[in-house]
Amino acid sequence: MNVNFPCIFYYNKEEEITMNKKSEASPFERVNTLVTKHHYAFQSWNDRYSKGVWASLAPCDDLLDEVRESTSDGDLDMIPSTEYFSNTKWLPIVLGYNFVDALVNLEARLSKIPNEMFCRNSMWESAIIESLKHLRAIRNAGDDYGKIDGKFLKLPKTFDEMVKLKSDNESLFIQQENKQ
Repeated sequence: MNVNFPCIFYYNKEEEITMNKKSEASPFERVNTLVTKHHYAFQSWNDRYSKGVWASLAPCDDLLDEVRESTSDGDLDMIPSTEYFSNTKWLPIVLGYNFVDALVNLEARLSKIPNEMFCRNSMWESAIIESLKHLRAIRNAGDDYGKIDGKFLKLPKTFDEMVKLKSDNESLFIQQENKQ
């Protein structure tokens, strides 16, 4: 027997006013600012290998698609790809035990980045784009499964190292490329 219950929605003006107020103590203020004010893309997904939940931000969706896809590759490609971006403290790509933990980790990572970097065309944004385009280039150049290990250039670990490298060279990779 199929029973349909009526849906009744109650309108409460006080709740609407509360929902429309800017929260002074948002637990994810930096994530919210990047998504709503600077139009960053946000993605979160379960890790294929049951390591937890990923949360990530980038200036555009296609770069996040590349990150998400790299975490789902076969072991021989997934491991070097995720090691490439997971060993940094400044890329907005994190893993958590669950969705909330991943968001907390992402906000914590963003708290280490100066607020003036949270805008379009900042040095930080440029570094995100450059590093994720490198991820895409290496993954797309891989002729065969398991052939990308050792192909990734090393990213600076900290935000300060990234700033110094970008300030000195305008590229994350220029010094490393010259050494090869």
